[in-house]
Amino acid sequence: MAGAPKDSYKGNSQTAHDRREHLLAGLLTGLGSAFAISPDQRQACIDSDDCLDALVCALLARAVQQHDTLQPEPGEQHHLAQTEGWIHLPTGAHLDRLVAG
Repeated sequence: MAGAPKDSYKGNSQTAHDRREHLLAGLLTGLGSAFAISPDQRQACIDSDDCLDALVCALLARAVQQHDTLQPEPGEQHHLAQTEGWIHLPTGAHLDRLVAG
């Protein structure tokens, strides 16, 4: 992938592949055994940065649903978020909360 740093998880290099495998392992450890992912889905996330990105986006959507992301501060941040949009960042340190309930 043009423009991706040589140590990025993006692209088709062996380094990118290894980084995706490492990132996915960390996510799955944090999510715990209640999170179901098939061997084919796991491999797809390792083989494709797009698939891994999709998984991360789905997990973030779940965090938003559970009100476990940073919210804009009242005032200017809130006003700007309504017009410019808001990038949600998870607040919780425990990924397994995304699986429960």
